[in-house]
Amino acid sequence: MPATGSTTRRSGTGSPCSRLQQQRPYPSEIRAYTAVGDQLWVSTVDDGTFCLDTESGAWSNARRWALPFRGRAEYIPEHRLWIGFSDRGGQQELCASGLALAAVSARRPPVWQNLGSDMGLRFWPKDWHLTSTDLLPLGSGRLCTARFFLTEDEDKSEDMFRFRYTPPPDTTSNFMVVLVGVEVVSDEEGKLRMIRHKSQRYTFGRDRAFPM
Repeated sequence: MPATGSTTRRSGTGSPCSRLQQQRPYPSEIRAYTAVGDQLWVSTVDDGTFCLDTESGAWSNARRWALPFRGRAEYIPEHRLWIGFSDRGGQQELCASGLALAAVSARRPPVWQNLGSDMGLRFWPKDWHLTSTDLLPLGSGRLCTARFFLTEDEDKSEDMFRFRYTPPPDTTSNFMVVLVGVEVVSDEEGKLRMIRHKSQRYTFGRDRAFPM
């Protein structure tokens, strides 16, 4: 039997994923990641950005700066830019960055542009505890953002959503997701702006959805 903490492999070389996991050069926590051409870029908290060549499987650490995102960033071909949740402000806003130039210059960090809050809020309620985020590209410059929260009991959901109700501390927690559809457009000068479309809040296990 294998020792505690070890993994059983089907072959002597192991799977490609297990080999990449063993070879990864970054010791600190991952902050952001995305695909740039045939490379996978991974930004860490303290050690800059590492690049994985997907063809050779080789890692390199040629960039001392970090990506301006938190979590996964998506490439939007309509604008030739990468868009993701901003690393500044607690993931409450989106930002865009052109990583193609940063791929050429390893010393110069990528220029980024703040797109604002997709939720239409500067801050969400204090009893909404963000657990994870996700970003889904829909094509034609449109995206769907998803934020997953733990929040207090929602017996008065509508009042709470309008921020007029604060549940007592002994209430139970619930799991919910806020989905927002956004569209990124550019003007004649090439400046980006974000258009906020329909949004929905869904509480898991209660079969209830509330428009935002």
